[in-house]
Amino acid sequence: PRILWTNFYDTTDASRQKDGGIGEGEYLMRITIPGYHQSQLFRIIVESGDPPKYPVVSIVHSLERLGYLHGEILWIDWCGGALPLSWASITAYSTDGFREVYTFSMDGVYEMWLPAGSYDFGLYHPGLGSKYFKAGLAVSWGSVNSISFIYD
Repeated sequence: PRILWTNFYDTTDASRQKDGGIGEGEYLMRITIPGYHQSQLFRIIVESGDPPKYPVVSIVHSLERLGYLHGEILWIDWCGGALPLSWASITAYSTDGFREVYTFSMDGVYEMWLPAGSYDFGLYHPGLGSKYFKAGLAVSWGSVNSISFIYD
């Protein structure tokens, strides 16, 4: 069974948050923090021992900072002006098969977090159709990149 548990220690002052914790057993743990990547699940075992006591499990784990990508999606109107495009979605395609889909905000600005790799992009807009951009954008761990796209 899946258990979602959100108890944590504050990483700045190490003060414990009050919570009943999780029960005895064996767990696979995934840490989810926006903008970070956990390369593998890790196994923890919670036991109270004999005689029973309150177990404390401490975990120190390293996460990779994902690459941050942001930019604009523009379209060319009938007068030749470039305007922000709303209601479009972007898909990042990497050479290793990873695919991530995002939807733009109302002002045509997008942002996404990606694992290290080389990416091409696909755009879709209900009124303008699909478009593929072979960008070959190299994203590394912890990098900040910007790329904008124009539907013409």
